[in-house]
Amino acid sequence: MAPVQLPYMEKEQPHSPSQNTGIATPQSRYSSANVGLWIALAAIIIVALVLRLNGINWDAGYGYTPHPDERAILDHVNQLSFPDAGELGVLFDRDASPWNPGWFPYGSFPLYLLKLVQTVVPGDHDLRMLGRAVSTLFDAGTVVFVYLLASRMYGWREGVLAAVLVAFAVIHIQLSHFFATDTILAFTTIAALFFMWRVATRGGLANSLIAGGIVGLGLATKVSQLPICFALVMAHFLYVLPVLDSARGIRGLRNRVVTAIGGLLVATGASIAVLILVQPYAFLDFSVFWGDVIEQSEMVRRIRDYPYTRQYIDTVPYLYQVRQLATFGLGWPLGVVAWAGLLYSSLRGMPIRLGVVYLAFGWFIPLAILLYSSSFLAIGVASIIALVALSLTLLVRSRDSRCDLLLLSWVVPYLLITGVFDVKFMRYLMPVTPILIIFGIRMLIDLRHRFAMKKAYLAHLANVIIAVVVLATIVYGISYTSIYQEPHTAVRMSEWINDNVDPGSVLLTEHWEEGIPNLGKYQIRTLESYNPDGPLKLNDMATNLAEADFVVFFSNRLYGTITRLPERYPLTSAYYRRLFSGDIGYQLKNVETAYPTLFGISVADNTYRRPGLPTPTGFDHLAGDRIIFDLGFADESFSVYDHPKGLIFKNVGKLTPNQIKANILTLAGDVDSAVALESKSSVDSSNSLMLSSEMLRAQRAGGTWSEIINPDGLASRFPILTWLLAMIVIQLAVLPLTTLLFQPLPDRGYLFSKGLGILLVCVVAWLLASVKWVPFSFGGVVIGILVVGSVSIVALVTKWELITTCIKKRWRIIVVSEAVFVGAFLGFVLIRMANPDLWHPWQGGEKPMDLAYLNAVLKSTYMPPYDPWFAAGSINYYYGGQFIVSSFIRLTGIESTVAFNLAIPMFFALTIGGSFSIVYNLAESSRQRLSMAAEGIASNFVWSPVLAGLTGALFVAVIGNLHGAVQLVENTTDVLFRNLPFGTFDFWRSSRMMPPDPPGNEITEFPFFTFLFADLHAHLMVIPFTLIAIGLGLGIVLGSKQLTQGWSVGEVSRVVTLGIVVGAMRMINAWDYPTYLIVAGVSILLGSLLRNGGPNLLVIVEAGVKSAIVLLVGVMVFLPYNANYETFFSSLEPTTNQTVLLQFLAINGLFMFVVGSFFVNECREWGKSIWLSVGWKLARWNFRFATATRVNYRERRQILIIRLGLIGIGVVIVGFLIALTVVDKLGSTIPVLLVFVVVGGAVSYKRIFSSKPDSPHVVFAIALVLIAFLLAIGLDLYRLEGDIDRMNSVFKIYLQIWVILALASAYFLWSLVHSRTEPILKLPRWKQLWLVSTALLIIGASVYPILGTQARLRVRFDTDLPLTLDGMAYMSNTTSHRDANGDIDLTSDYEAIRWIQNNIEGSPVMLEANTPNYRWGGRVSIYTGLPNIVGWGWHQEQQRWNYRQQVNKRIEAVKRIYETTSIEEALAILQEHDVEYIYVGQLERLYYDQSGMAKFKDGMRDTLQQIYENKDVRIFRVSRSQDS
Repeated sequence: MAPVQLPYMEKEQPHSPSQNTGIATPQSRYSSANVGLWIALAAIIIVALVLRLNGINWDAGYGYTPHPDERAILDHVNQLSFPDAGELGVLFDRDASPWNPGWFPYGSFPLYLLKLVQTVVPGDHDLRMLGRAVSTLFDAGTVVFVYLLASRMYGWREGVLAAVLVAFAVIHIQLSHFFATDTILAFTTIAALFFMWRVATRGGLANSLIAGGIVGLGLATKVSQLPICFALVMAHFLYVLPVLDSARGIRGLRNRVVTAIGGLLVATGASIAVLILVQPYAFLDFSVFWGDVIEQSEMVRRIRDYPYTRQYIDTVPYLYQVRQLATFGLGWPLGVVAWAGLLYSSLRGMPIRLGVVYLAFGWFIPLAILLYSSSFLAIGVASIIALVALSLTLLVRSRDSRCDLLLLSWVVPYLLITGVFDVKFMRYLMPVTPILIIFGIRMLIDLRHRFAMKKAYLAHLANVIIAVVVLATIVYGISYTSIYQEPHTAVRMSEWINDNVDPGSVLLTEHWEEGIPNLGKYQIRTLESYNPDGPLKLNDMATNLAEADFVVFFSNRLYGTITRLPERYPLTSAYYRRLFSGDIGYQLKNVETAYPTLFGISVADNTYRRPGLPTPTGFDHLAGDRIIFDLGFADESFSVYDHPKGLIFKNVGKLTPNQIKANILTLAGDVDSAVALESKSSVDSSNSLMLSSEMLRAQRAGGTWSEIINPDGLASRFPILTWLLAMIVIQLAVLPLTTLLFQPLPDRGYLFSKGLGILLVCVVAWLLASVKWVPFSFGGVVIGILVVGSVSIVALVTKWELITTCIKKRWRIIVVSEAVFVGAFLGFVLIRMANPDLWHPWQGGEKPMDLAYLNAVLKSTYMPPYDPWFAAGSINYYYGGQFIVSSFIRLTGIESTVAFNLAIPMFFALTIGGSFSIVYNLAESSRQRLSMAAEGIASNFVWSPVLAGLTGALFVAVIGNLHGAVQLVENTTDVLFRNLPFGTFDFWRSSRMMPPDPPGNEITEFPFFTFLFADLHAHLMVIPFTLIAIGLGLGIVLGSKQLTQGWSVGEVSRVVTLGIVVGAMRMINAWDYPTYLIVAGVSILLGSLLRNGGPNLLVIVEAGVKSAIVLLVGVMVFLPYNANYETFFSSLEPTTNQTVLLQFLAINGLFMFVVGSFFVNECREWGKSIWLSVGWKLARWNFRFATATRVNYRERRQILIIRLGLIGIGVVIVGFLIALTVVDKLGSTIPVLLVFVVVGGAVSYKRIFSSKPDSPHVVFAIALVLIAFLLAIGLDLYRLEGDIDRMNSVFKIYLQIWVILALASAYFLWSLVHSRTEPILKLPRWKQLWLVSTALLIIGASVYPILGTQARLRVRFDTDLPLTLDGMAYMSNTTSHRDANGDIDLTSDYEAIRWIQNNIEGSPVMLEANTPNYRWGGRVSIYTGLPNIVGWGWHQEQQRWNYRQQVNKRIEAVKRIYETTSIEEALAILQEHDVEYIYVGQLERLYYDQSGMAKFKDGMRDTLQQIYENKDVRIFRVSRSQDS
C-alpha cells in the first residue's frame, strides 16, 4: 500500500535546489556565472543612479524647495551646529544644545547625516542637491540589497529581476528626487531584512548585531518602522525551530535557543545603542519627542483635522493604497503582480482551505479590529493576532514556503497598520514596496516552473508575461523621468505671468498651498478656502474675485478636496464649479502640466472627475495635442510636488461682488442657509465625541422615565428584597458554569458566581445594545440572563454529577459564604439608610455626577450612552459600573435614587465576598495539601480557613488606615494633657494622608472610606471584579498541579473568562486594567512554571500565548467601548513628589508588618543558606529544554556571556539605584520597598523549586505582594501625564495596592499562626511581642470604621429624617438651602423634577442653569437624566480635553440664553443646541441677570409654551415653529 500523503506535504519537484527549499544554493565565488551576475548588478545600479540623478534639480528657478517635508528637514538641518570641543557639555542640555533639532515628526538620523555631508563636502553647495544625492545613494543601496535578499532567499533570477524592477519603479525614482525619509526607510528595511535572513539561516551574534543596528537607524529615521521589530523576533524564532533547511543540523535545539536569546539581546541592545547615538534627544528631550510622535499619530488618524489630510475623507482603507500604488507608484502591470504576489506568498505552500483559515485569522480579524479602532492598543492587538496566525502556518506550510514568513512578519503588520490610517500618503508604502516586488517576481517564476511541468507553450506564455511586466515597468520608469526634462510647472507659470500679465496686477492665490516664484512685482492676495463656509467668507471671496485680475492655482490640492466635501463647504464648492464653468467672469488662460511621456504618449492623472468638477473651458486646447491615457485621480503626494497641474484664470467678465455672490448662492443655496451651516459647523466641528444624527435620534426617542421606573410596583415597595432576589436569579443562572471555572478552588468559587454572573449578564446586554441588535431594556437584560443561563445549562448537563456532588459536599461553606455576603449587604444597607442623601454642599462628594451618568446610561437606547452634561455628545468615561447598576434598574423597575443606595451595599458585599473567598481558598487549599502531606496541621476552629477568609474580608473592606488611631490618640492627649474636650472625629482627614496638600494633592482613600463616602465612582465599582480576576488567577495557579497539560477545557475557559473580566475593567475603571493585566500574566506564568517544574521554552510559549489570549479576548469583547472611548492622557511622566516612608507606613503599616513577618519567617528557616541557594540556582539555571545534550565548550562560553551580561545589568541597576538614592531621587520609601521586593523575590524563587505542598499558594501571594510594591515604587518615579500633581495617580493606584496587600497579608497571617495551639503565655517572649504588635495594629486600623462611620452619618441635610433608601428624600424636606448666591427652596425643584419624570417623553434637551462645580446646578439633568447643554465644567473638560474649549463656549451659550434681551439671539442658540425645554427656577434667577430673565415672563413673546409651574419653577417648551 502506498504511504498516505497529507495535503500540505507537497512532493519534491525536480527543478533547481532553490525551488525545493526556498533557499538559494550559493554558487562558487569565482564562477563565470557569478561574475556575470555581479556585472549585471553593477549595470542595474548604474542605470538606477542615472534615472535618479537625472533632473535632480527639478525645482530649478525656485529659491526653496516646493516639497514641504523636504523644506522642513532642510530648514532644521541648517539650524543644527555641533559645539566646539571645549563646550561638549552643552550637548546634554536639551534647551541650550545646538545639536538638538527640537523637532521630531521625522527622526534625527537623516538630519545629522545631511549635516555631516554638508560639513564634509567642500564648497558652498545647494543643500537640496546634497540631500537628494544622499537620497539617491540610499535608494541605489536598496536596489543592491533587494538583489542580495531575493537571490539568497529564492535564487539569482528572482534577485536580478527584482533589482531591475526596483531600479525602474516610479515610486523609487520619484522619492529619490526628494530628501525626505522614504528612501532611507526603504534602505534600512531591506538591509535589516537581509541580515535577519542571515540570522534565521545561520545565527551568529554578528548578524544579530548588524540587523539590530540597522533597525536602530530605521527607528531613528522614522518611528513608523517599529513593526520591523516583529521580523527581528521572527528571524530568531525561525533559527530556533529550525524550519529552514540551511539552519537544520546546526548544533542542538538547546544551543540554538541560547544563541537565539543571546542574539536577540544583542540585537535589542544594538538597536537601542544606535538609537541613542543617532537620535539622543528623543531621550534627552523626551517631552518634545513624544509630543511630536503623538501629533503625527493623531494626524494620520485625522484626530487632528489638518487641511492637507482632508483629501482622504471618505476614502476606502486598504483599497485606496492598493489602487494608488498599482496605478501610479508601479504602473498597472507591476502593480497587479506585486499585490498578487503578496497574496500568493501568504498562501504559498498551504492547502487552500487552511490558507482561507489563515487569511480569516491573520488578515481579516486584525483588519476588522483596526477598522473599528486605530488606537495604540488596537494596533498592538491586531499585530499580535496577525503574527500569531502567521507563525502557526509553519505547522502546515510546505518546506520551500516557510522562508516567506520572515518577510511577511514585516509586510503584513505594516500594511495592516498603515492601511487603516485615515491619511494615506502613497509614500507610506515605500518601505514595503521592494518586498511586494520580490513577492511578485517569486510568484511569476513559480508559475513558470509549474507551467513548464505541464506544457511547453505554457512556459513560453509565462516568459511572455514576465517580459511584459519588466518591459512595461522599464517604459513607465523612463517615461516618468521626462517630467524632469522641463522646468517645474510653477516656474513655467511664473514665466508666463511675467511675460503676459501687467506689473501691479492683482493675483489671487490660495492658502495652504505652495507659492509661485518670482512674483514680486504683483499684488498677491490669498483666498482662505479651507476656512469654514459662511456669510463673511462669501463676502470676502466675492470681493476678492471682483477685484482680482487673475486666479492662480499651483495645483489641484484645494479644489480637488473641498469640492468632495459639499456638506462642509457648500459655498466654496459652488465657487469652484462656477469658476471652472466660466460663470463668474473668469476664463482659463494658461495650463502648465508635466506628464510622464515617451514617444509622444503620456499617462496623466485626472484632477476633475473625482471631485465632480467640469473640465475648464479651453483646457484641452491649452494642454496640447499629445496622446494621453487617463489613469484617474492620483494621490496628492504623488502629483503636487514635482509635477503639479497649474491653472491660471483671467478675470474677463469683471462682475461685481453682488453678481458673484448671486451666482454662487444660486448653486449653493441662500444666505440664511449659509448662516445656519456656519453656526452648525462652528459648534463642536472638531469634536469626535459627538453622536451621529442617527444615533442621536434613537437616544432622544427612547428613555421615557415612566416606561422604565414603576414607583408603585412591588419591587419599589420592597426594594431590598427585590434587589437580593435579582442577584440570586443571576447567580443561579451562572452557578453551574462558575463551579467548573473555579474547580481548583475548595469552595468552587461560590461567592465569585455572584459578581461574575452580574458581569457576564451585563456584558451580553451591553454588547447587544452596542451593536444595536437589541436596545438596552428589560428584554435585553433578560436575554443576557438567558444566554448565560444556557451556557450554564450545557455545563450542568455535561457535568451533572460533578457539579451536583460538589454542591452537596460543600453545603456548609456555601451556607457560611451566603451568610457573609447577605450580612455584609444588609449591614451596609442600614448604613446607607442612615444617610441616603445624594448631594451635600460641603462633603457630599460627586454623587450628583454619578447619578447624572447613571440616569443617562439608564435612559440610553443604545451604547455608547449619551452625555447628560454635553447635549448631543456621548459619555467619554468608563461607564461600565453605571451600566451594571442600570441593568438592575431595568430588570427591577426600582427608582435610580433608591438603586444608587442599593448598589453601594451590593458592591460592598461583593467585595467582602470576593475577599473572603480568595483568602479562604488559599488557606483551605493549603490546609488540605499540608494535611495530605501529613504535616500535622491543627484543625481547631480558632485558626480555621473560615477565620482566614473573614480576616481577608475585614482587611480589604472594613478596616481603615492607621490615621484613625492617630486621631484617637490626638483627642485623648487633648483631654489628658491639655484640658481640652474630646475632639470630633474627622472621617475626611484619613483620606488625605499626605500633608502638606498641595504639593501632591494626593487622595489616599481605602476601600472602607470609599464605600462609606458612597460616591458611585468607577474605583468603587471595579473592586469586586478585580477580586474575581485574582480569584481566576488563583484558580489557574492551583489548577496547575492538577493538570498534566495546560490546554484542558477548564484551563482555557479560565483564561478566556479572565480575559473578559480584565477587559471589562477598561470599561468599569481603566486605571485597574494595566495592573490586572499584569496580575493575569503573572498568574498564567506561575501556573506554567509550577506545572512544568521550572522554566523552559514550553513555559515561555504557553504563558505567552495564554497571556495574549487574555489580552485579545478583553479587547475583542469590549471593542465597541474601546473604539468609542477617547483617552487624552495615556503616557507617563516624571513624578512631581514622592511618598514619605512614614506616610506609606501610616497607610499600609499593618500589611507591611505582616508581610515582613512572613518574609522573615521564611528566611529564618533557611538562614544564610538562602542567599547561597539563590546564587547557586542562578548559576545553574540554563533553561530546561526538551533535548538535554552535553554542553560543549562553545555552548558554555555563550552561556557564560549571557550570565555575565545579566550580572552586568544587575550591577548597573543596583548602581543606578544607589546613585539615585544619593542624589535624593528615590525618596525614603523606595529603598525600603526594594528590600521587600528583593527578599520576596528570593523567597518566591526558593518556593517555586520547593517540594512543600503549600508552595503554589505562597508563591501566588508573594507575586501579588511584589506587584503591589512595584506599583508603589513606580508611582514614586512616575505619574500619569496630565494628573493634578499626583492626585489621581496615588488615589487609584494606592487603592489597588491596598486590596492586593490586604489579601496577601490575611493569608500570610493565617499561615504564620494556623498551627500554633499552645497558650500565648507559654510562647517565647519575641512571639508574644509579635502577637501583641499585630493585635495593636489591627485594633488601630479598626478605629476608623467605628468612629469614622458615626462621623460620616452626621454629614447630611437633616439627621432627624427617618431611615430610607430614597436619595431624593432630603429635597422634599429642605425649604431653605443657602447657596453662595442666595437661598433656594429645594422642595420646589423636587416637585418640578417629579413632574418631569412622570410627564416628559424620551430624552430631549432641557436647558437649566450652569453653576460652579458641586453646587445645586445641573439638578434637573442629575435627577432625570435629561441632557443639558453643559454640566460641571471641570469634569467635562477632563473628559473632553482636546475639545475643552467647547465646554466654555457652551457655558457662555447657556448664560447668553438666560441673560440676553434679544429673543432672536436666544432662539438661535436654542436651535443651535436643539433645546426642547427650558427650566426657570430660583437657581436661574439667582445666577443670571434679571434684565435677561424678564423675557421669560411672557414666554419670550409667546415663542415658548409654558407646560408646568409651581411657586418657584416654570418649565417652557420651545415651540415647534421655532424648531423648524
